[in-house]
Amino acid sequence: MNGSNNNPNGRRIFRETRFDLSTHSFLKLFAGMAACMLLPIAAAFTAVAVIQNIYGLQPGSVAASVCGYIIIACIVASCISTLYISRNYAVGNKFKYFILDEKGRLMYTNAGKGPIFAYYSKNVPMSEKLKATPNVLFGITFFHRLRPFYGGFSYMRMEQFFKYNQKHKLAEKLLSGDNYRLFCRQIVSVSSIKFFKNGCSVAFSTLSNGDEIRETCHIYTTMEGYEDVVSYMLRLFNERFSRSLSKPQLRLFSRQTSQINDATADGNFEAVPSAIRLSAGELKQVRKLILRKNIIFVFFAILFLTLGVLSLIQWQSTYEKSQVTGLIVFSRIYERLSANAYRRVLRCLLWIIIACASIFKCIIDLVCANKFVKQDITSWKYIAPQKKLRGLFDNYRYKASVEYTLAGRPFSAILGVSPKLLDNNNNGKAVLVMKSSTPCFLILEEPEN
Repeated sequence: MNGSNNNPNGRRIFRETRFDLSTHSFLKLFAGMAACMLLPIAAAFTAVAVIQNIYGLQPGSVAASVCGYIIIACIVASCISTLYISRNYAVGNKFKYFILDEKGRLMYTNAGKGPIFAYYSKNVPMSEKLKATPNVLFGITFFHRLRPFYGGFSYMRMEQFFKYNQKHKLAEKLLSGDNYRLFCRQIVSVSSIKFFKNGCSVAFSTLSNGDEIRETCHIYTTMEGYEDVVSYMLRLFNERFSRSLSKPQLRLFSRQTSQINDATADGNFEAVPSAIRLSAGELKQVRKLILRKNIIFVFFAILFLTLGVLSLIQWQSTYEKSQVTGLIVFSRIYERLSANAYRRVLRCLLWIIIACASIFKCIIDLVCANKFVKQDITSWKYIAPQKKLRGLFDNYRYKASVEYTLAGRPFSAILGVSPKLLDNNNNGKAVLVMKSSTPCFLILEEPEN
């Protein structure tokens, strides 16, 4: 088996399993990466040393120019070969799951850093985690993403989870259970798909709390269910762009799977139902939810603005003291404090800009809320609310799991719930608010008077 877990209810779970021999796969990847990075550079220095011994390296000479070209060519070769091997040995795929559920929806999750990993961190005893401590060789990955400590530590924790999951199948149990939608997100659109010899690179979007999250993933033919998963993604790509891929790309997919799924053909998709505008009462609910979703950014903007002003005052005062203080020791201390305050001002400015960008987006949504539309839902149920303090920093404290149909296909999402619907859920009808084709939140239907 290459990663398929078929359930009695028809749900199918796929994952790349060729990297399950963790230490072996890591050593093979590390050896390949080291060879690709170092051999071209070592060859360049060897060639330069030989040329220097024979011809010398006078500035402006032909030998010096040749050495320069050799070094540049070898650096380019090192970068290209490293990129190639990293694409063809995507060890991180062992954390990624694709789920085709019983309703024909394609779901995705990264168990190494998503809700599954959070469940593992919170619920698995420390004694079990210690038993799953990864091989010390994984500590070499502190180079990961150029963040020396955090990157290596994060990857080691992911490997610890993977080692535990190999024994206990925690991810498979959560994705096979009734609440599997809490641990994965539905793939709703595909923006690009490109095939290469032994797989494809796909850029797709998933839904989380009404927001689209863009992901890029390499999928390989070694994964069982490759044809089913990629055919579904091709259909989403066709729907979005109303066209199929180029014939060479489709022929490459055909060679990979021996036959192209019907999803690659131009289908006759059902038209999206006519949009139903929001009433005045519904518009009021929507605007309250938009404000609730973005209130955290307002809070952080005020917090960092206050911290920035205080840091600016401290920077000026400590800088002046460093100039007038006679003792060198105190002068150095004030200079250090002034430099720290200056850096803090810059960091606060960066976070203020980020928060203000989100606030600006919130203002646009408030102004354009009358363009949102509503749609009937198939079913929905509440999700247990978080504790009050923890929910204070979430987009919504009260959420619901929603199922709806769009363009003839079933979808599901976890969305925020308006307080009015929460208070009148037994006496009113819940409707889904859509921004274009993206679900935003659940509100109480209020017809126009």
